[in-house]
Amino acid sequence: MVYSDLFCFENEITSNLLSLKYTIYGKEEFHFSNKSYSVPKGSLLVTPPQQKIEGEVKGNRRTQAVCVFFDQQLIAEANRSIVNPLDIDHEKAVEDQDFIPLLLRENEHRLHDAFLQIVNPVNQMELNSEVLLDLGMTICSQQSQVQKQYNQLHAVRLVTKQEIIQRLFRAKHFIEDACMDTIDLESIAESAFLSKFHLLRYFKEAFGITPHQYVIHCRLEKAVDLIVNQRFSIGEIATKVGFADSPTFSKAFKKKYGYNPSMKLRNF
Repeated sequence: MVYSDLFCFENEITSNLLSLKYTIYGKEEFHFSNKSYSVPKGSLLVTPPQQKIEGEVKGNRRTQAVCVFFDQQLIAEANRSIVNPLDIDHEKAVEDQDFIPLLLRENEHRLHDAFLQIVNPVNQMELNSEVLLDLGMTICSQQSQVQKQYNQLHAVRLVTKQEIIQRLFRAKHFIEDACMDTIDLESIAESAFLSKFHLLRYFKEAFGITPHQYVIHCRLEKAVDLIVNQRFSIGEIATKVGFADSPTFSKAFKKKYGYNPSMKLRNF
């Protein structure tokens, strides 16, 4: 495990181990396999083994981060415990999965407390070992879920599926950032370097909903936050989160949550 607290930094490493890079504060940038990954506060980047990685912290902005390198045997055992039930014939066990680079936003994982625990100097080594094991199990489980998603994609080559799923996560993140603005299928597709037809097809295959349905989901999630704050009327909230009018917003809200947003507002 490597903990860093930096203002301006640039380095290049080659790692034979699976690693997780988590940003506690600020933002880190990583470059490998001809791709760039921006890892802001709360985000997590999975970097597969055998990667030449360039990392940097730009400007004079303070960045705190932690990088965890996992022993290959630990990850192999954690992976097998997830994909192979205890009662399965060992000879028929599922082979170890190949990890793909994966950037998870703050809302896409629940590992924040675990990372803060392992950088806490008062924690005992036994606790850290337990937390690290749990991290390994969790990331193997996450990769297993992603593997199921790209196995649903109707593409021939595995490497093609892995590239597509990374682009779909990029589209998903674009929607999360831009959902309160005017957003269309073409702009989402451009963010993922996919055609509109491929985006629509693969997004639904991987995530079970269409891009438009995910836009509505994100808008409603942001609306709930605004309702909890109780600073705006229903009409103001509808406009702020990107709906055309209050009736359209209220209809979508009731369809998702089972009651009108005005009822939610009265409960707070």
